[in-house]
Amino acid sequence: MTRSSTKRGTTLVNTGEPDATDDANPPNSTEGPTTAAYDLADTRFRLHENQSAIEKEENGKRYSSWAITSTFVFLILIAALNYIDPPHTPLLWINIGTGIVAITAIIWSGLNVTHRNASITRLHSSRRKLRDAEKNARIRVSDRDLTRILWNYHSDIAAAIDDYRASARSYRTIHNRFQTFIIVVSLLVTAVTTASAQFSGLEWIAAVLSFLVAVSTGILGYFKFRDRGVNLQRAADDLEYEYNSVELGINSYRNEENTDKRLKLFAEKSESIKIEQRKREQQMEQGPEQQTTSGGSEGSGQ
Repeated sequence: MTRSSTKRGTTLVNTGEPDATDDANPPNSTEGPTTAAYDLADTRFRLHENQSAIEKEENGKRYSSWAITSTFVFLILIAALNYIDPPHTPLLWINIGTGIVAITAIIWSGLNVTHRNASITRLHSSRRKLRDAEKNARIRVSDRDLTRILWNYHSDIAAAIDDYRASARSYRTIHNRFQTFIIVVSLLVTAVTTASAQFSGLEWIAAVLSFLVAVSTGILGYFKFRDRGVNLQRAADDLEYEYNSVELGINSYRNEENTDKRLKLFAEKSESIKIEQRKREQQMEQGPEQQTTSGGSEGSGQ
């Protein structure tokens, strides 16, 4: 009895409540894999946030580059105005103001691009560390946690659907704004051209407006905002179809009683959809000649 009470007293001094401690600290064989699975899910979530931050910085760089290009185009228009109308006092002040604005815009855009390049470098460094953490957590995960990983992937697809739809809305908005600008300015060109028959000097305004219409049309044709939005919306709809189907066990998943097999099939189909979307994006970046060549090579391969 004395040994038992002494041992019990020692235990109480060291840990307080031995029974509660034993329940709160299960053996490492069960705690380790579960902790690794949670670490893997958290790392994948942070990787997703890291990728979103990198894309945001890349878009910021692109907008800054557009600002510089637009500034140079504006300077060319002002130079043309000086050519057709020799400088006098009001135009001189316009030139000074335009020069100050242009220099300020170029300096600001350059500093912005430099800052974003530094941020992208830091984000890529963090991404490499997150990849190492992901690899470490994946090694520690046991086969018993496979279902949990598959359900985590299922949740990641929901985030991918939201990202695709947000990008699709952004591309549609840009396309609609450009298209509206082209329609309105085209009508203005017609009206100004008609009025130039009675009022001299309007020919140059019509020429400038026609130039803006041509630039906007070229931007729409090169970047293909509408097609990009349609492709992203299609990918989001396809992913949502698979997402809901596997969760409800319907459509192509109705005959799969095993959860792991159903989720594996879902992962395969989801990856296939994302690969198809990446291929469509790559085709958007190619010129018409490259698209024809790649299409012919695919056809010959078949």
